[in-house]
Amino acid sequence: MKKKQLLSMKLAEFLSNKKGLSIVELLIAITVFGMVAAAIIILILNVYSNIQQNKEESLAIFLAEEGLEAARAVRDNDWDVLTIGEHGLIISGNNWVFQGTEEDISDRLRQGERKIIVQDIDSDPDKRKVTSQITWEISETQSRNVSLITYLTNWQKEGGGQADRLLVDSSKAELTGDKKNLRKIYLNSSQGILTIDKMIFVWDNENKIEQVRIDNTFVWMGKQPSGTELDIENFEIEEGEEVEIDKVKFDGIMSGTTFSITFIMIDESIKTVSDIVPK
Repeated sequence: MKKKQLLSMKLAEFLSNKKGLSIVELLIAITVFGMVAAAIIILILNVYSNIQQNKEESLAIFLAEEGLEAARAVRDNDWDVLTIGEHGLIISGNNWVFQGTEEDISDRLRQGERKIIVQDIDSDPDKRKVTSQITWEISETQSRNVSLITYLTNWQKEGGGQADRLLVDSSKAELTGDKKNLRKIYLNSSQGILTIDKMIFVWDNENKIEQVRIDNTFVWMGKQPSGTELDIENFEIEEGEEVEIDKVKFDGIMSGTTFSITFIMIDESIKTVSDIVPK
């Protein structure tokens, strides 16, 4: 009898210890699960925050680039309007214009602001430093900013810079390929290396330009009407090296057409050759 009582007591003690141990294990498991869950939540929030900040920064860079393009458009319309100081931007009559000292872009970035800063360059009255600055808030206590810089010159002022050293011979210009291709316009540099950045072809009919090739290298392809500024692949001309505009292709017959070509150099100086009447 005593043995049975002793066994019963031992069994009860074992079961009591096992129950206590299970509760401790359960508490530990709950604690570990809570810590893991909290870490996962924090990780998810950080990933989301980083994605959101990257999206906002990409948008800010786009808006800053747009600001530089707007400043360039202001310059193209009238150099004298590209005044020294801080400016906001608006669109008026399908054109970018300066207004105020900053532009509210809160509809695109939280407490966002865009500012175009124009600075003079003492050594060159026909050149200005332009900064497009974007600022916005990423939280109630943190703000960010992005700034992009370019230099703009008074390209509407003929000559100066590389344009003065660009030699253009159009005396042998001719039309080939069923009178759709203009060629034999020769380019040279009177001093140093020159870089052509953009070109503008003007002619007196409704046909469109499709290709521009210089020295067997296609520098532009597309389809544009007369007077369009073509952002060609930059083309370098070394001093003493004669190169030919050997193919300017149009989508129609160009017989009896008078051409002019404007060369915009990498330093934004320009040279225009007019009254080109090919054979």
